[in-house]
Parts: sequence; C-alpha cells; structure tokens
Amino acid sequence: HTIENAFCHKKGFHKLEASMRLLSSDHQQIIPCDVSVSGTYLNNEGHEQMLLTVYDITELKNMQRLLNIEKENAVSAEKLKSAFIANMSHEIRTPLNAIVGFSSILTHIESEDEREEYNKIIQRNNKLLLKLVDDMLDVSKIEAGHIDLCYKWFNISKAIAESVEEWKDKNEVKVRINGPKRECLVELDERRVRQLLDNLLSNAIKYTTKGYIDITYEVNKQELKLSVTDTGCGIPKNKLSTIFDRFEKLNSFAQGTGLGLSICKSIVESMGGIIGVDSEVGVGSKFWVSLPCCSQLIEGY
Repeated sequence: HTIENAFCHKKGFHKLEASMRLLSSDHQQIIPCDVSVSGTYLNNEGHEQMLLTVYDITELKNMQRLLNIEKENAVSAEKLKSAFIANMSHEIRTPLNAIVGFSSILTHIESEDEREEYNKIIQRNNKLLLKLVDDMLDVSKIEAGHIDLCYKWFNISKAIAESVEEWKDKNEVKVRINGPKRECLVELDERRVRQLLDNLLSNAIKYTTKGYIDITYEVNKQELKLSVTDTGCGIPKNKLSTIFDRFEKLNSFAQGTGLGLSICKSIVESMGGIIGVDSEVGVGSKFWVSLPCCSQLIEGY
C-alpha cells in the first residue's frame, strides 16, 4: 500500500518497517524476518520505477523486544518491592503494637487470670514476629542461591503430630492426621520439614473457616509423600500458576507477607523434591509434596 501511494504521488518513502517471510536458499523452509524498506521514485524517459532498499533488522527488533521485556520486568519488580515494603511494615507493626501495648498493661494488672491471658497474647505475637523475621532471612538466603540443609534421622510421625498440636487451637477447624500404622524415621532436614509443614498448615487454617484439614503422609524406602487438604475457599484457576510466586497472596487483606508458599517451594526444590497444588473454588485445596529420602520403621510400634 505504501509503494502504491508512492507511485501515485510520485515520491519516495523512507524506513518503512515491516515483517516479511523469505524462502531459504535451499528452498526448504520459509524464514520470518523484520525489515526496514526505503523507496526512491524514478522516472526514466517516461518509465516509472521504484528503487527499493531493504535492510534486515531482525536482530535489532529482537533486541528491542528483549529490552522492552526487561524494562517491564524491572517496573514490575519495583512495584513488587514497594508493595512488599508497605506490607511488611504493616505486618511487623501489628504484633509489635500488641507486644508493647499488653506489656505496659501487665504492670497495672492484679488479677492472675488476666495476667496469664495477656502473657499468652504477648507470647503469640512474639512467635508471629519471629516468624516474620525468619521468613525475611530465608528470602535473603534464597536470593543468594543458598539454603542451609542439615540431614539427620528423625521421627516424621512425631514431628507431624507436634505440628498439629501447635496449630489445633488456632481456630475451630479440626485437623486430622492420616498416616502409616507404625511410626517411622526419615533422613531429612527436620527443621526445614517442620517449617514446610507449618507454612502449609498456616495457609490452610487461614483460608478454612468450616469443615476440616487433613494431613496425609506415606513413607517408603525412597520417598516421603505429604499432603495438606482443606475444605476452604479454594484457589481460582487463574491463580494456580502463580500461587508459589513470591509475594503472591490469594487475599490481599489476609494477614501474611505472601512469602510462605514461595519459601515452601524453595525448600522442597533444594531437597530435590517437587511440590504442587490441586484446588477447586468453593470446595478446597490440596497441597502435596514429594521428597526423596531414606526411611525405616521404628521397632516396637
């Protein structure tokens, strides 16, 4: 169309960018490319001609596309950083306010029952604050490409039972354990496995207001399979692909930094395992983990 207009107006054109498809020299394939075309109108003794100059700018256009993607990523990263700092400020301030407020009240309380209740609130917020700091330290280690792992034998049945015991009073939803009849030992990083389980339980409890939460595990000589299933709100399909991304939160108003599932993914992958999720809105979610490990049944059980 541009060439036709150039003939009609008897003038040339300059640096028209277009996409073309070229036939390879062996005539076996069609190669897409980007070109810049300039045209010079010629009238040679009544014969109108257009001299075309074509430059292959495919590499330049590819470079521009890459730069645009990098620019978009940089802008997105900056927005995430700003949102994260704002969110962290809010998350840290909440337990700090509780600790400072109830600590000052304690000095004026004479009732032992009230004193004990306020002490529990302070301890609960201490743990919450420590978890926030631990999450931040873990993110720093992940950024540096290094997660500390200390493999040793431990009782996985006992570790799961203790984690459930710690979380059972967080709300009215019942947490159930389904596992082997005999207790067993596994060779893994116990601290990281407990952290993984705590994050999955915390996430399930946060979004489950009725029904139950099931922790299911099975062990063979080469693998520990663990899953946490809830009857919560479920995850929309468009969120499933990003649920393990850093700072991703299903509900922006819910408490939390959006780091828990991202840290879970990093822990699992550092151990050579895989993590995934199956979910349906209004039905619930199932987060599952598979970790390669050695194991053995405990004698006497």
